[in-house]
Amino acid sequence: MSDRINTEQLAEKLKKSLLPIEFNRQKELYKWLNHQRFLEDEKCQKVMKDIIEKKSKGEDIESLYQVLVAHRRKRDIYATEEKEVLEK
Repeated sequence: MSDRINTEQLAEKLKKSLLPIEFNRQKELYKWLNHQRFLEDEKCQKVMKDIIEKKSKGEDIESLYQVLVAHRRKRDIYATEEKEVLEK
C-alpha cells in the first residue's frame, strides 16, 4: 500500500517538474511559427510587387500569381498553427 502511495506521489512530482519544459517548448514553437509566418508574409509582399510591375508592362502574371497563392497558403497555415499553440 505504501509503495502505491509513493509511486503516485512520484508520478505527481514528475508531472509538475515537466510543466516548465513543456511551457518552454510551446514558447519556442510559437516563436518559430511567428517567424515563419513573417517570412512568408515578406515573400507575399515581394511577389505582389513583381506582379504589379509585370502587369504594368502587360506581361503574363499567371505563374507569379500561383507562387503568391502558395505563399499565402503557407502563411495561413503558420498563422493557424500559431493560434492553436496560443490556445493551449
